[in-house]
Amino acid sequence: MPIQNVYIDTNVLMFSFDKKDDRGRDARKTIARLIRSLRENPEIKVKISQVVLGELMMHSCNGKCESGKVMELFEKLNIRSSDMPSVSLNVLVCASEILNANLRIGPNDALLVAQVLKDPLATWLLTTDTKLIGNMVIQEKMVFLDHRFTIDSSFRLNEQIVLG
Repeated sequence: MPIQNVYIDTNVLMFSFDKKDDRGRDARKTIARLIRSLRENPEIKVKISQVVLGELMMHSCNGKCESGKVMELFEKLNIRSSDMPSVSLNVLVCASEILNANLRIGPNDALLVAQVLKDPLATWLLTTDTKLIGNMVIQEKMVFLDHRFTIDSSFRLNEQIVLG
């Protein structure tokens, strides 16, 4: 089975630290499923965009999460420095196209989506952002680039992406 890259948005990571509501419980379940999948299939790689790293740093500085807990989570997800891709010129151009086509998507989300779109091994973008899930601009971009991946808040074991 080929390598599958799974990207995680900041909101899923942040909610996983929240013990007070359903979003936190759901995020922890998603992370736990992903960790089990990593154990079962070494071809799955978790990717954390530098955009997400910047947002996590901001939340850490604002006291919304502890950097030590983030590092523990990264260890459980087998994230190394090579799993933190930086933004390329191609990604910037793609993000700009997304921003111009959809005013509801913000710059950070456009950069994250563009990174996933430009990664031919990407199979998932885990997010709770309803502006991204089912977004027609993103769907059209996937078709144009002939690249399919799932954007959802929940990671499901053994689900295969069907390329059409």
